[in-house]
Amino acid sequence: RRPQVLFFSATIPEDTGDADDTSLRTWLTTCMGREYVLAKAASRDVATMCHAFITCPNDHAKAHVARYLLRNLKVGAAFVFCSAASGSGVSVREMVAGEATWQEFSLGKNTTKAEWKASMRRFKSGEVDVLVSTDATAKGIDVPGVTVVVQMELCRPQMRGRPGGVYYIRTAKRGLEQYQHRAGRTARSLQKGLTVTLLLPDEEADARGYMTTLRVPNERVRFEAARPDG
Repeated sequence: RRPQVLFFSATIPEDTGDADDTSLRTWLTTCMGREYVLAKAASRDVATMCHAFITCPNDHAKAHVARYLLRNLKVGAAFVFCSAASGSGVSVREMVAGEATWQEFSLGKNTTKAEWKASMRRFKSGEVDVLVSTDATAKGIDVPGVTVVVQMELCRPQMRGRPGGVYYIRTAKRGLEQYQHRAGRTARSLQKGLTVTLLLPDEEADARGYMTTLRVPNERVRFEAARPDG
């Protein structure tokens, strides 16, 4: 009789639109030599994680708020996630400017494996205490001692397709999944962690919806507005 194989992962979504997830599914089938059954639990929050949302008037204010938080919070190591390496919004390049112990990491086509390993080694060793990155490090990275994750924007649903249609629903879920991937770099292995998301005024409703879907108790969620003086 063939043995039963159980494989647990937090990063297998319901659709196959992500290249990394498609590769993982292919690996499962190849290694097991058979088709597999995917049992997916309902989306839930990590019990040791707190969620804070700060509404800022614009992207320029977000950069000031993030720097203030990371300089004044008593943190170990921290991840800062930006949607782009450079360009629109708050970029990785903008965030690391002038910060001696902050490191930029944006995985591009010219990034070598040696460069990737060197960046992670400096972060894990404590040589740098803040890693500012695109979503290249939002999955599969485990760094002990990360107590804070700052998300420079909310991972929002991309509402493509006909409202109520299959593709509309699937792309809507991906915003929440990406939020969870980013936030999941902290509060690992039953350790406490804080994820702070900087919002624009029109993003608060989506953020509250995420907390409802994840069933996060009110005592672990906080919404604030950035002070006018930064």
